[in-house]
Amino acid sequence: MVRAAWTGARDADVVVHVVDAASRAAVEDGEGKAGQRRSVEDDDRVIDGLKESGKTAILALNKVDLMRRDRLLAMSQELFATGVYSDVFMVSAEKGYGVDDLKATLASRMPDSPYFFPEDQSADVPQRVMAAEITREKVYLRLHKELPYASMVETEGWQVKRDG
Repeated sequence: MVRAAWTGARDADVVVHVVDAASRAAVEDGEGKAGQRRSVEDDDRVIDGLKESGKTAILALNKVDLMRRDRLLAMSQELFATGVYSDVFMVSAEKGYGVDDLKATLASRMPDSPYFFPEDQSADVPQRVMAAEITREKVYLRLHKELPYASMVETEGWQVKRDG
């Protein structure tokens, strides 16, 4: 799976490395839990992999709403100094801070190309699978932070209606 991710990164037009800034700060302060330490170790492996591949990425520091500004700036400078990032964005995915700027940058870096699929096809998976994924999304949105470890959604019925 890791090999497939690196293959995808090599072939990608843009790579975004999302780093949990709050977890990284906790680990740097010696207060990080096991999951946070693994997250930082994974981030460091990604940085090493980017260095080896010569690929640059956009750094998205997430959970910035949980950190002091001075600490965040120091962290962003430290990570940018690794030389693998072309840009740094400070975002809060939960609150939406900085997300629009990141999306605009990603959109501006997408190359013009012909459609890979018909214009009216929204994905490369069957509509029945898309319906199941939309259902799963709606369930997760209603559960808020009480997400189950695993969930299965099965589409029992499917109707194509004239209005789409």
